[in-house]
Amino acid sequence: ACRQNTKRRTENGASCTVRFSLFERSIKMVALNRLISGVSFAVLFVATSAVPQCEVCHLRNDHTLDISASQDFTASSACRQYADAACCSVETANTIGLGGDSTLLYGEQYSWNRCGAVSAECNQWFINEQCLYECDVNAGKFRKDDNCTEDDSSNWKMVGMPMKASQCDSWYSACSEDLFCVGESKNFFDTPGDDMCNQETDCKKFKDIYASASNFCEVLWDGAFTYEVDEANAYSFVFPEGHANPNDVILPNKGFPSPCALHDPNLDGCPSAFDRTIEAEIDQLQRHVFGGLGTDVDCAVCHLRYHHKDVASATTFEANTACAQYADNSCCTAETASNVHNDALYGDEYRWDRCGALSSACQAHFVAE
Repeated sequence: ACRQNTKRRTENGASCTVRFSLFERSIKMVALNRLISGVSFAVLFVATSAVPQCEVCHLRNDHTLDISASQDFTASSACRQYADAACCSVETANTIGLGGDSTLLYGEQYSWNRCGAVSAECNQWFINEQCLYECDVNAGKFRKDDNCTEDDSSNWKMVGMPMKASQCDSWYSACSEDLFCVGESKNFFDTPGDDMCNQETDCKKFKDIYASASNFCEVLWDGAFTYEVDEANAYSFVFPEGHANPNDVILPNKGFPSPCALHDPNLDGCPSAFDRTIEAEIDQLQRHVFGGLGTDVDCAVCHLRYHHKDVASATTFEANTACAQYADNSCCTAETASNVHNDALYGDEYRWDRCGALSSACQAHFVAE
């Protein structure tokens, strides 16, 4: 079944056409896979038991949707990287983005600013974790209890989700000098005394509470996460907006639990998990080989703004025009390319022949750049 001429929304709200059938995807993935020496990926075929066929959201709290679906997040929403498939609503994402803290969702006793505002970088890592928990359907694989009910904590707790050690390291480093307080267990949900921290006696630096990044990642969330150094088999707290969710292809043989009791999700019009998993596979391969082009190379937003087009596309260059190698997919217009060789794009003060004509070999390198 081929999906052709799919409309994809770009950052400025315009649409561009992607000719991207499943057959073309498989060819592209095989070609990319051959470029990666010593790296093995499950390229095309995914066991149906390994992915959420109906995108059921298996963690249950007051903010969770029944199934993971596309969301029209706003500019002020946090968690926008999950817009294509999210277990969190727009309202939840907006609340996370508005508060910069879990207070608005869960109450003051669950604030990470309980000893005063943490640094901006530390704050962002807590938001990343909150987005993973609230929005990523894959978090549901690690629901603590296979059999849960709607009236106890078994429906929302997680255990043992392996997270990238490098991201745990970055989070720990970002927060190490900030102040925090916890009870004896040192987990986020355990606060001393009457659920409030005494600023003078209870608050300590993160680095003085948690001895290492692994201790921080595993203890802070009461065992929800593990510190995984084998990052090919580890999930990500964060990934770039506009990219496929890399977590969709981690541990493909890890199954999902049964839905919680009294949770009867409506599966009508459920998104295709196979399609989403293929997107993530392609994105992973492209980022490995090309350093982060994203999933839709044939229809990418042009993020440098000068003479550039809004969206990369095929361009008909004149004969003997510079930059002809980019004709299939370029951010430059034919007019821009025709002016590259004569150094006429930016004004006389930016000419490379400002001290006289360059040798042809030297000029060719300036043209290439």
